[in-house]
Amino acid sequence: DGRYIFFNHAASQFTGKSVSDVLGQDDRALFPLAQAENLIETDRQVIFKKCSIFKEENLNTVNGELFFSATKGPLYAANGDIIGTFGISRDITEQKLAAQALVESESRFRGLVEQSLAGIYVIQDEYLRYVNPGFAKMFGYASPEDIIDKVPLMNIIGPLDRAKVAKNVHLRLTGEVKDIRYIFSGCRADGSLIDLEAHGCAFEFKGRPAVIGLVLDITQRVAIEKQLKLSEERFQYALNATNDGIWDWDFQRGLSYFSPRCYKIFGYRAEEVTLDLSFLKQLIHPADYSKVSESIDKCLKYNSTYVD
Repeated sequence: DGRYIFFNHAASQFTGKSVSDVLGQDDRALFPLAQAENLIETDRQVIFKKCSIFKEENLNTVNGELFFSATKGPLYAANGDIIGTFGISRDITEQKLAAQALVESESRFRGLVEQSLAGIYVIQDEYLRYVNPGFAKMFGYASPEDIIDKVPLMNIIGPLDRAKVAKNVHLRLTGEVKDIRYIFSGCRADGSLIDLEAHGCAFEFKGRPAVIGLVLDITQRVAIEKQLKLSEERFQYALNATNDGIWDWDFQRGLSYFSPRCYKIFGYRAEEVTLDLSFLKQLIHPADYSKVSESIDKCLKYNSTYVD
C-alpha cells in the first residue's frame, strides 16, 4: 500500500522528517500532493512491470527544491512474490544547477554571438569549426553551415596574406603568443577581396588546441585612409611646387601648421618657435595689425576670402 517500512538517516536529512515520523506513512506525508502522487505512481509501475526504473526526481523538501537521481525496483519475499518496492536516491542538486547555469550561460553567449555584426570564428586543424552568421555574411556565404568543417581556412584568405595568417595561427596554437591582432585581406565566396582586422587567442575546443577570435571588416576604413594619404601626398607636392607660405589656424588648438616656406619667408626655424597666436601676432607689422585683424574677422563672420 506504499507505506514506508524502512527509512534511513540520509533520507531523514533530505526530507527533514524523523524516521519515526515517516515509518508507516506514504509519500503524501513527505512531499506536496502532486509530487507524492507521481512517486506513488512510479512505485505502481515498478510492481506492474516487475523491473527497476531509473529517473530523475525534482522534490520540494525542508531544504528547498532538490534534484535526485532515483533507482526504484521490486522488493521480493523469500517465495519470489513482490511485497513492495525499494528506492535509492542520490542528491544531484549541485550538478543539476551547475548544468542549468551552463546551459543558460551558453544560451546568453550564443544569443550575443549570433546577433553580432562582427565575425566570430573557431579555427582548428586548418578548418573553421565554428563561425557565426556575421562571419558568413562578411565572406559572402548564405549561412555558417556553408563554411563550418567544409571550407579550408586558407580558402578565405587573400593569396598575399596566407603565409602571414598561417604563421599567426601557429604562434597561438603553440603558445608562443597568447593573443594577437593584425590586418589581412580576406577572400569572399565570389573571389573578391576585403580588408579585415583579426583579434584572436588560443583556447581549448573539444579537448584540443584551437584559436577563437573575431574579425572586423575594415575595407571602407582602409579605402578612406588610402584616399587621405593620397590627398596628403598631393598637398605636399603642391607645397613643394609653390613659393607661397601656408599656415593653418585651428581656433581650438591655436596655430597648428606652418609650412617650410613660411618659416623661410619670416626667417625662422621650426625648432625656434611655438606655434600659437602670440607668434602669429608678432609676424604682423604693428601698422597693419588692425587691418589684418579686421580682415580675419570678416573671413570668419562672412565665410569669405581675405586677399592682401
